[in-house]
This record gives sequence, C-alpha cells and structure tokens, in this order.
Amino acid sequence: MSKLFCDFYLNRFFRLRSSFLLLVLVSWSCLAMAKTIIVSPGRKVTTTSNQANVPTIQQAIEVAHAGDTIKIMPGTYKEAVSFKKNLTLSGSGADVTHLEYDRERLVVSTSDVKQGTIQGLTIKYTGKGQRSAIWFFRSNILLENCVVSGGFYAGIYITANSNVTIRNCRVVKNRRIGINIANSTANIVGCAITQNEHHGLKLSKCRNTIIAKNQISQNKWNGIYISDGVPMKDIAKSTATIRHNTIQDNKLNGIHVELAKSVKIHQNTVQNHLGSGVKLEAVTGDLFLNVVTDNRQNGIVIRHSSQVLVDHSTIASQQIGLLLENSDNLTIQNNIIAFNSTGIVTKAIAVGSAFSYNNLWTNKQHYVNLKVPASDTRLDPQFVSVAQMNYALRPNSPMIGQAADKTDLGGLPHSNPPTVAVQSTPVKPESQPEKSVIQQVKPETEITTVDEPATIAEITELEISDSTERDFLQTSAKFSDPTIIVAPLQKRPYLVEVGQTVQLVVKDVFPDFEGEKVECQFEGITSGYPEGAVYQNQVLEWKPNAGQVGTQTIKLQAEEKISEIKFFVWQQNRPPRIIKINEDPIVQTDKNAPVKYEIPPNKETKLIFEAEGEEPLQFSYIFLPVGAKTKDNTLTWKPPRNLGAKQDDKSASTDTPSRTPSQAEFPVLVVVGNGHEVDALDLILVVRFD
Repeated sequence: MSKLFCDFYLNRFFRLRSSFLLLVLVSWSCLAMAKTIIVSPGRKVTTTSNQANVPTIQQAIEVAHAGDTIKIMPGTYKEAVSFKKNLTLSGSGADVTHLEYDRERLVVSTSDVKQGTIQGLTIKYTGKGQRSAIWFFRSNILLENCVVSGGFYAGIYITANSNVTIRNCRVVKNRRIGINIANSTANIVGCAITQNEHHGLKLSKCRNTIIAKNQISQNKWNGIYISDGVPMKDIAKSTATIRHNTIQDNKLNGIHVELAKSVKIHQNTVQNHLGSGVKLEAVTGDLFLNVVTDNRQNGIVIRHSSQVLVDHSTIASQQIGLLLENSDNLTIQNNIIAFNSTGIVTKAIAVGSAFSYNNLWTNKQHYVNLKVPASDTRLDPQFVSVAQMNYALRPNSPMIGQAADKTDLGGLPHSNPPTVAVQSTPVKPESQPEKSVIQQVKPETEITTVDEPATIAEITELEISDSTERDFLQTSAKFSDPTIIVAPLQKRPYLVEVGQTVQLVVKDVFPDFEGEKVECQFEGITSGYPEGAVYQNQVLEWKPNAGQVGTQTIKLQAEEKISEIKFFVWQQNRPPRIIKINEDPIVQTDKNAPVKYEIPPNKETKLIFEAEGEEPLQFSYIFLPVGAKTKDNTLTWKPPRNLGAKQDDKSASTDTPSRTPSQAEFPVLVVVGNGHEVDALDLILVVRFD
C-alpha cells in the first residue's frame, strides 16, 4: 500500500467518520510500513523494504517517513540536524553516541513535530557562537536519557506552544540557562540540571508545567526561576508544580517566582544557597512538606502575594525563617521554624492572614510585628543532625502527632504523613484554639534585620574563580591606590531585566583610604546616577525602566581610580517579531500556516527581513535552499535555471520541494532573537517556472 494511499485514507476517514473496521485496516497497513533506518559512520546507503542504512543522521531524516525509527550506532557525529516529521531518533546510549556541532547552527532543532522522540544521545554545542544546543519550536517531543551541554542561550530552548517531556537527562555546563521554557508546556522529570552559568531552569508564560524528582544544583544563578514579566504591569499566566526535587548549592536562590498565576511547591529539599531558599512575588501558591534550610539569607520570602499556604514544612538555620511583606490571606501552619536569627518577620500583612500550630525553637527572636499565636509550641524538635543538615525527626521527637490534623509537624514527618494540600485553606481539627490573626502591632524594639542583606543583585556571578585575584582582594595594605569592589568584574555585560532591582556594594579594602566615600556616576552624566537609582552608604540601588533597555555603563570612581561595569538591560514582555519582507508587511490569515512569498526564476533575489523588538536583534536561518547565502537580515538566492526539469527528476520526500505543473516551493525558517526571546517565520519561497 503506498504512502500516498495511507495519508489520503487516514485523513479522509477521520473527517468523514467512515467505517471503523476499514479505518483500523488502513491504519494497520500504514503502521506496517514504518521502518528502521540505521546510521553509522562510513556506511554506504542501502535500502530494503523495512530498513535503510545511511552514514549521517540528517540523511536518515531526509529519507525517513512519519513513524520511522532512526537507530544511531555508537560514534561521534559532527553535524547539526533538524526535522519536521514524527520520528524517533534513538542513540546507542549517551556515553557512546555523541552528536556535536561547532558552527552557526543549532545542534538539534524541531519544528511542527506532532509526536517525536529523541533518546540515548549526548548533544553538545562545541562552537563559540551564540547557539542553543537544542531548540523545540511548536513541537511535541519526548527527550529522554540524553546529556545536553555547551548551549549559549540555553542547553534546551522550548518555545511557541510546544509540549515537551524531558526525562532522565543531564543538562550540564551550558553557557547560560540549562532549560529555558517560554509559552509552552513541559514535564521535567528525573533530570540532573547542574553547573549552568545562569538559571538551571527558567519558565515564562508556561502552562501546567511539572518539575519533579530532579537534582538542581551548582547553577550560577537561581535553581528554578519563573517570571511572566513585571508585576503590576504584565499578566500572570504561568502555572507550575514543583515537587520531590532536591535543590541545593545554587549561587542565588533555590526557587524564585516573580509574577506567575499559581505554583505548587511540594515535598522539596531546598538547601545551602547564597540567597534565599524560596522567593515568591506576585503569585498564589501552596508550599507543602518542604525542607528549606541552611540558606545564607532567608528561608521563605513572600512579597506582594495573596492566598499562599505554607504548611507542614521545616524552615531552619537561616537569617530569617519566613519573611512576609505586603501580602494578604496567608496561611502559615504546622511548621517547624528553628535555629534562625529571626523566626518570622511580617511587614504590611493585611488582616485575614492566619498563623497556627507552628513550633518555634532556638530562634534568637521568634516574631517581629506579630502577636504570638495561642497554638504555638516551643519544643526541641529533636532533629537527627543539624550540623549535617539532616532535619528528619528522631523517633521520640515531640513533633510527632502535634499538627492540627494530628500528623507530625514539619517537612519530614516521622509517622502518619499528612495528605498533600490542594487548597490554600487552613485545616481545622476537632477542637482548635483560636487562630492568631495578624494584627498591625508595633514591635517593642526597632528591627534592623527585616530587609535582606545587600547582594550583587540577581545578575552577578558571586564567586571569584581565580585564586590570585581572590588573594589580591583579601590583602589590604600592600598597595596605595584604592580598589573598588563591586563584583568579580567580567568583560561581557551583566544581564538585568526591566523592573529587577540591582544593588551594587561599593567599598575599598585599604585602611589608608580611611573610609572616604566612593564617587559613583553614570556614563555621560557629570553628576547623578542612572534614572531611578539611589546611592547611599556606598550602595547603589537601581531598578532599570523600559527606557533604559540596551547596553548601559556605570562608572565608579575613587580618587584617580575608575572602574566600569556594563549592563545589558532587557525586557521579556517585548520579544522580537518579524514584520516585513522587502518592506512588504507580512500578512498571516492562518497563524499555523506558512507564509508564501513569490520570487522570480533565473534571477538573483535579495530578501531583506525586518523585525521589531529590543536591540540588538540577530537573524539566523534553519532551512535554506541549496545555493542560498545569508548575512544578517538578508537572504540572497538565485533559483537554478533548469529548475523545472529538476522537479520532474526528483523522488518524493517530505523535505524536497512540493511540485505542481507550474511552480516549485522551497521552505525557509527564519529566526530572529534578542538573546532572550525568539520569533520564527515559517516561509515558503514560491518559484514559478512556466
């Protein structure tokens, strides 16, 4: 049975709802056509009824039909691959099958794939260009048992309403984000996401995303970062469930959510970050059965949020256990809050928030701005080992059975574990003392520990990797010139988003400088600082606005010593968009259909693409006809003179131009990016040769 016959009947019988038996028979016949294509270096091209042998992965993709499996033998394949078909790419194991590429293309890219699988490969970008390792565009993909590394913008970039499952993968040592998900849905399960130069995971405007059973550690920024833009300006869309993850040793925060519709953070271990364990801003959510301990700043921070539940969690060994600001309808119950400098700090918490059945132990100060709840306890929780960050309860712990629902307090129950919370509402026992409702009470003493300590914002890499430089900064009296310490300075700009607060801590390290204040000025301005910035006590705090998008330079001066720090300010809610070809506006009546653009035969044609969005914009091209040349936003191509004759000779393939008696069509995928978001134009060049 021919492929044409299969495609015709599968499509038509679904639409016409014909005989079920006939549909099953046709489907079985089509499935029987699926074949395996073997890829092995140096292998000659051979084809049988159900198997083909080819030397490269891309060749296998070109000869494959929907439903085929491409089996990749052990070896290192120096190529970039892309496909639009429903295929399975199956390596022989990530340890022995390597797909690597070092030039200006994505290593793996998919577009409009309805059902695809990639498994058993190491996928690595080895070049110096600005390319992600993997890019999924409008695709439904399963990626499993793979190693992904070396990507510039991201190891894995998922966008444009894709639905991707990433399972049992290692996403490691990418030059920016490990996994970046935008306007899509994803399931990230059982992965190790480590040692990436920016966030481990970043989500923006993503729906029903699940992040479960992962190890997320040693990333230079946040372990998980979710942001739908600027609070009070953009619309929150993201919904995510984060459960059963171990999130440790990232340089900023473990989990940072900044404007999202709702999050569920259940049964995670979040420990040992230079920032805070969990930070929530402008979001509704449930935090249930988490262990948030030993973070350098605070345990859980909730700001400008409503209807957040913190239940059955262990929050210990930090500066502030819970920092709650400008929020309402919070429910804080059944938690162990211990060994913090301050247990709970509240600022501008509206009436309606409730605190009950919490055990506070050995905090230097238990509460700030809050009346002590009647249901509180002050008992030694008897953790297994605080020194070893093991906060499980000992068998004789007084926390056992002390929660409002008669289960154990804290995030690591000893027995009778509580049921997973599903709503931000308190649990009422049979006889519950009156809950403590937040009051606007002035503290007896002025609080100096409410605000988080000044950091180098959420943009800088906080470690000095070069030991010589570290030793130099730690010595004090060997040099006479003042040295300004803002951050480990780097040549490339630090990234900061519009609406994100930057704090630059400026200080000298020489006693003979006698603490003289360092002068700080904005480049091009003789006095003053960036618009919206405040400089006090040698700390510059700056919140860039939309008018400051682009490269900005801040000069810091002390006597004759001048240091420059460059920033690239960007805005996520203004992504690039391709709008014109040769000054002709692009009109799409069907957003899911490609744009067709006619060019003359036998004549060199230049296509100049225009895009709007924040500069700088960079164009790249995924699919191109043979002989086409590109530079920046310009594509130049001269269709071959004997195009009509070539059409008659070509064999059928889904990647070869489709033919009618009077024209040929050539697909081109044009991508424009600003380093953070991308837009893609699915274009078909139509050449009439009659």
